[in-house]
Amino acid sequence: MFNPKLGLWPFLFFVLLLTSSYDAVADERIKIVTTIPTLKEFVKQVGGERVEVLSLLKGGEDLHTFDPRPSDTRAVYNADIVVKVGIGLDGWVDRVVKASGNKKLLVIEASRGVNVISSPGENPSHTHGNPHIWHDPENAKVMIENIYQALIKASPAGSDYFRANRDGYIARLSELDKELDADLSGIKDRRVITYHPGWGYLLRRLKLQELFSIEKAPGREPSAREIAGAINQIKSGKIRLILGEPEAPKKLLDIISKESRAVAVNLAPEIGSVPEATGYIEMMRYNIREIAKGLK
Repeated sequence: MFNPKLGLWPFLFFVLLLTSSYDAVADERIKIVTTIPTLKEFVKQVGGERVEVLSLLKGGEDLHTFDPRPSDTRAVYNADIVVKVGIGLDGWVDRVVKASGNKKLLVIEASRGVNVISSPGENPSHTHGNPHIWHDPENAKVMIENIYQALIKASPAGSDYFRANRDGYIARLSELDKELDADLSGIKDRRVITYHPGWGYLLRRLKLQELFSIEKAPGREPSAREIAGAINQIKSGKIRLILGEPEAPKKLLDIISKESRAVAVNLAPEIGSVPEATGYIEMMRYNIREIAKGLK
C-alpha cells in the first residue's frame, strides 16, 4: 500500500516488479503461427497459457486459393513454430517461411501419420490426397500428437503440462466421437452429394456414401451442362441431401435443390466459417446436426 512517509518509490517499484514479471512470462511463451483456425485451436488446447498462437486464416477464406499478406511474413519471422496441415492444402505457407528468413523456425506438418484418402480428379490441391483431414476426430488426435511433440521439442521443461492438456483434450474428442454414431442412428439411406469434394473424412467416419461432387476443382463453377446432369442424377437416384458450405454459390445450390427436390445444407469446413462453429467440437456437432436433419 502507498505510505506518505516513504513517498511513491516503494509503490512504483512494486508496480515495476509486477510488470517485469508479466513481461518475462509473456516472453517465455512459445510463439506459434498456424495456417488455419482448427490448428490454432489444437495448439491452444495443448499449449494452454504457455503458447501465443496466431492463425493466418480466420475461417471464412478459401483454403485452396489464399494469397498471403506481408503481415503474414512478419508474423512468421517472429514465430518459434509454424504448424501447417500439409498434403498440398497450405503449401503457400512455404513461400512465407522462406520470405521470412527465420532460420530458427520449426515447421510442423500436422498431417504426418494420418491415413490419407486418395482424391482422383481435377482438383489441383488434392494431388497428394484429400487434405481436409480434421473432419474426423481420430485424425484430430493424430494432429494433436504432432503438435504435442513440437511443443516438448521447443520447451522440454513444459512436457508434463503439455501432456496433461493433450490427454484431457483427447478424452473430450473420444466423447465427441461417440456422439457421431448416436446422431445418425437409424438412418438407412446414407447417400449424399457434395458441392466441393472436401468431406471425404467426415463421410468415411459417418459411413456416408458420396455419389459425386458438383464442383470439380476449387473456384471453378460447374457449367450449365454439368448442373443439368447433376440435377438429373439426383432426381433419378432419389438422393435426399446435398452438402454445401459457405464458399459455395448459394443461388446455384438453391436452384439445384429446388429442381432436384433434395435438401441442401451448409456445413462448416472450418472454425469460424459459420457462427455456430466457435470451436472444433462445436463445429463437428453443428455439421452432424445439419447432416442428420437433412437425412431424416
